[in-house]
Amino acid sequence: MNLNNKYKIFFSVLILCFFTVQNLALAQFSSYVPFLFNTLWRSSGTNSINIKRILRDNFVNVPSQTWTDKATTAEKHQAIRLSIIKQIYKTNTAKFLDRPYSRNANYSVTVKENNLSVSDIPEKDSLDELIDKTYKKMGTSTGSMIFGRSTIEELWPIFLRKSTADLEALGYEVVSSRYRANRDAAYRRYNILTAFAFLGHTKVLNPGESIRYLKDVQFDERSRKNYKNGLAIVSDDEISVYGGGLCGGSTAAYQWFLTNTALDLGATNHSKWYSNLYTAIINGDKISTPGLDATVYAWSRELVVTNTSDHPVVLVMNFNGQNGGIEEILSLGLAQDKGSLDYVGKKGNCYTRKINGKNKTSCYKEVH
Repeated sequence: MNLNNKYKIFFSVLILCFFTVQNLALAQFSSYVPFLFNTLWRSSGTNSINIKRILRDNFVNVPSQTWTDKATTAEKHQAIRLSIIKQIYKTNTAKFLDRPYSRNANYSVTVKENNLSVSDIPEKDSLDELIDKTYKKMGTSTGSMIFGRSTIEELWPIFLRKSTADLEALGYEVVSSRYRANRDAAYRRYNILTAFAFLGHTKVLNPGESIRYLKDVQFDERSRKNYKNGLAIVSDDEISVYGGGLCGGSTAAYQWFLTNTALDLGATNHSKWYSNLYTAIINGDKISTPGLDATVYAWSRELVVTNTSDHPVVLVMNFNGQNGGIEEILSLGLAQDKGSLDYVGKKGNCYTRKINGKNKTSCYKEVH
């Protein structure tokens, strides 16, 4: 190791420690000084040391300019929280709380007058607790906060968002939507409502995570405890089976995920298509032509959805189970996730669409 690199290591650590002490940034920071020193020392074998990159990769810095002098304690807390999430939500180690949320006021997500409306989440997670603890240690100081990135990552899982403003600040918007007035038979509405409840009114799908529809809606043909019997297409015949109509939920999910390019889909269409069951408004357009349904069947056919992007996707399912109730299905992501859906044409009972630039053909034995 040459002498210049040694000097760089020594002065980098010295300057950063001085900056931290001056700003009363974080009581924990002293524990990261040996880590930083060792990281710089290991890097000194190269021709040059990129101090900024090393700091960025190993620390999360929340400058005092993040909040205004007139901000309340709650406003400062939320500004700090959002600054941290902005720095880490597109990393492979970032895992956000993905438990299925029930349909209640605390987790309401919907679209009102073409605007995204998200209710605030009142409960605290481990990131809130860390911010509170650090803020208390700082006292009246207005300095920056510096956290070891590993300290933040140990807090997972945490909430991705706690308000509409959070999502908007992170760049999230409605990427794809699917609406349908459900006037199906009572058993079918019940089964779709129950499936949505198990998936969750609001769910965060982290990078690399998947949804397996039948598994995640807790369909178990042996126990038969969650769903009602109803009609389903089996070997081209319509017969009564346990969980009949669950394909209404899988079709809703397929149509919902279809044009979100962050998601990879694996689905198979039915052998019969019914206009009253599968017509829907997708991304603002009424789609009444066959080709966009997804069948599921125990142990043989499954709908699998995987987040292949580098950021979380927020999935929303609103349906009250009532006759004529609206299925409002949304996926929230970044602007870059928006795909496309174009009808190409038909040949016989085969229908082709260009989905996100790729042709997909679905063929049926019967179309009603």
